Amino acid sequence: MSTNNFNNLPKMGHHADQNLQLSFDLPQDWQIGSNQYFQLFLVAPTEADYQTVLGINSNILESGTSPMIDQIFEASRQEEIQKYNKYQAISTAKLNINGYYGLMRQFDWLDPNYPIAYCQLVAAMLGESNRIYIANGNCLKSQAPQDLPVLEQVIRSFKPLQLPA
Repeated sequence: MSTNNFNNLPKMGHHADQNLQLSFDLPQDWQIGSNQYFQLFLVAPTEADYQTVLGINSNILESGTSPMIDQIFEASRQEEIQKYNKYQAISTAKLNINGYYGLMRQFDWLDPNYPIAYCQLVAAMLGESNRIYIANGNCLKSQAPQDLPVLEQVIRSFKPLQLPA
């Protein structure tokens, strides 16, 4: 999917989250936490008075199939169009994330209260046992050339944890 430049990524570390049953790479200087919206919330250091973020949630589906994920992903796109001011689709792609079916979408939007443009990256991945992972990251549009490749690399490194038998 990406036309992003992965040559200038920051030094990456690795994180395994037992609650989400997910491991992934992330920049070593990012903070890891959670909030009311995301089971896992990754926060970059402040740049231009803003922090690039990536939130991750996980749920179990009754039936975990790629058509089901496609439907969920399309429904979330329709919600985004209604929610985000001046929504502008940039790209959508199906992808293989370490052997797992995934989707990724990029769009831009404008803050309705301030003259600030944002770039959003949303992804879904179908893991083991009907588990779906949803990632939602954003950065300032002005920072997108540096920050989008980082967000995308974190998502592309997702790997479900293998549970003990």
